[in-house]
Amino acid sequence: SDDLFPEIAFSLFTFVVLLHRAVRDSKSPICFLSREGQPLMRLFEMYRSGDGYPSPHYLEVSRRSTFLPSLGPLHSESFERLFRQYWSISTWEFLASLGLEEHAARLQGIIGVNETAMRQRSSHLPSAQLFQLLIQSPAFRTLYEEQRALQREALLAYLASFYDGVLPTEMVVVDVGWKGTIQDNLFAILSQTGDSPRRIRGFYFGLLASGFAQAENVKSGLL
Repeated sequence: SDDLFPEIAFSLFTFVVLLHRAVRDSKSPICFLSREGQPLMRLFEMYRSGDGYPSPHYLEVSRRSTFLPSLGPLHSESFERLFRQYWSISTWEFLASLGLEEHAARLQGIIGVNETAMRQRSSHLPSAQLFQLLIQSPAFRTLYEEQRALQREALLAYLASFYDGVLPTEMVVVDVGWKGTIQDNLFAILSQTGDSPRRIRGFYFGLLASGFAQAENVKSGLL
């Protein structure tokens, strides 16, 4: 009687049952994502005990850690997966979304602005003059490509480590939601790798928007 929100236990149980039904015929092990995915994986393993399904994996990934390595070369990149959700942000916040905020001071000196300008939020950053000045800067271009390649190589090696050293052609991922952004990032990086088609199926506790779901990047909200 002292428990807070005891009905959550029933919601979690329902989710685990529905997830088990959805994946029991799959040959691909499930990958649970982000911090919330870890307790969901524990519940799933308790429920599926003895069913013969491959042991699930817990991937220590986040929206930010998968974003930069999932992007394309700067000359062809529109940052649509960021700006579809967050366009009223500052140039500093844009760098932070790429994990490059530690380079902000050096970059602001190169393009000739102060920290106040870098941290000033724009009503629509993609069209802001300061943002255009930044992405056209040779210093930013060099930093972007170097870090993108470095982080991409590290993330691909990390993913392959869960599949006997070979990148999967199909992944099954589980997360709380709400748009499946991490799945979109993983799909983008896998789609740019090799000649084999890549497919990701995502299952979510809650799914409020489909994001960049498509035929090979499927998302299902189970609850």
